[in-house]
Amino acid sequence: MAAIPQDLLDRVRALESRIRMLEGRAQIRPALDQILNGDVVVGEGGALAVLHPSGSATLFRVGRIFENPDEYGTVIRRDDGTIAISLYRGQNNPSTVPQAIRLVDADGSEIFAEDTVAGGIARPYIPLPVPLEESTAKWPSTTSTTFATVGRSNGIIQQPRARVYAQVTASGGATGQVRFLVNGTVVATGTAGQPLLATFAIPSYTYGMTAEFELQARVSSGTGTAFALTRYLYGFQS
Repeated sequence: MAAIPQDLLDRVRALESRIRMLEGRAQIRPALDQILNGDVVVGEGGALAVLHPSGSATLFRVGRIFENPDEYGTVIRRDDGTIAISLYRGQNNPSTVPQAIRLVDADGSEIFAEDTVAGGIARPYIPLPVPLEESTAKWPSTTSTTFATVGRSNGIIQQPRARVYAQVTASGGATGQVRFLVNGTVVATGTAGQPLLATFAIPSYTYGMTAEFELQARVSSGTGTAFALTRYLYGFQS
């Protein structure tokens, strides 16, 4: 048997030494389930997903949400697979529509959404109507045949539109009429003798602006007194 060249043995010993050194370094590196420094990058149209242990649902996904057409966003689901929080526009909406943040309750109802058209809040519609005087004779009134303010309030605007409902009645055979103003601008006018129900844009809307609301009434025909009352007023999405 031929002797192994000494230089070959030296090379083997050097390789063994390097292997032991690399093994030692491997022991002091972070575990594969930890990231102690730097970024995690998912590119080339990919996504980062967290799956339910049963495989029944993707609980968290960020990256490509939809295909054909591609859309990139974020979806967080409950462990039953229902959406809780999302950031996307949806496959039925054109790409020109901004993505919207949405919060959905366990029953699937949208309890919060931003207004991607004009800014601010799309949902919820926060205020509830306050019980008001039932006797029309005690409502604010006017005998003027031109519009006179019978109700006034101020508020902070968080949505680009609003919805108002006001009632009008009159005495002495007269007919009453109402209209509604925001910051001095008429935004809705009712038919004489009929309730006012209208959805309107807030003039010069900016999120968080303050506004003054006025309910005006007049005697549109006959002689008597017009009585009017705002039943509800709340913000509305665009």
